[in-house]
Amino acid sequence: MNRHQAQEEILNWEMIFDILSLDYTGLFLSKMGLYLSDTKAVQVSARWFVEQCRLLSNDESAKRLLIEKTLANIAQEAGEFEFQSIYQWGSKIFPLGKKEGFFYWITLLTWLSKIANKHLSITYPSLSPDKIQSIIEIINKNFNDLDMLDEQIQEAKRSPQSDWDRTFCNSFTEDYSPLLTVSNIIHDYRFLQAWSEIKILLTGEELGTLLLWAKEQASSLYIDPELINLPVT
Repeated sequence: MNRHQAQEEILNWEMIFDILSLDYTGLFLSKMGLYLSDTKAVQVSARWFVEQCRLLSNDESAKRLLIEKTLANIAQEAGEFEFQSIYQWGSKIFPLGKKEGFFYWITLLTWLSKIANKHLSITYPSLSPDKIQSIIEIINKNFNDLDMLDEQIQEAKRSPQSDWDRTFCNSFTEDYSPLLTVSNIIHDYRFLQAWSEIKILLTGEELGTLLLWAKEQASSLYIDPELINLPVT
């Protein structure tokens, strides 16, 4: 692991513990693919991390030790199952979307499925009609409630905040929103599920055809084609 990767990993865990420390993000944990049975014990450890992290400035070694200590606390206080759930999710699912460019594929495939960017005419990939329809059905199954999800996020923003949430949010600029992070993770998790089905549906050659289509259509959605690659999941 190089230095950039190490810094990225630390930042990921900081964001994860931020989310787990908050009350108003708790409703969305399962939607992000994180299933916990003892959220209160996990929250206590996450809040301890947030408080300790504020004292460390940018000391990377100390932050890494703090992450390890917090995960150990979760294993001790909440149990091995909770620890494994958080560790596996935090090390594998959470960083995957940003690493693999899920956002670009979500933009392209929700356009193909007429969920988003409906004002733009669609050019279909050179696949059989039944394969195209199957892709559209997979994307619809995972993304057809985006408006409802956005309303739930907005409702959480409008709801009265706990003392912890209010203090936490007031310590950051308005540019930082934990709920925006939550929304992005939900999108990434849903795409991960959708892509798992698409990989089974299409042959290697057909995946290549889908990639070619994505690169050809990317510029019409203001995406650099060079950023489009087949996700490795």
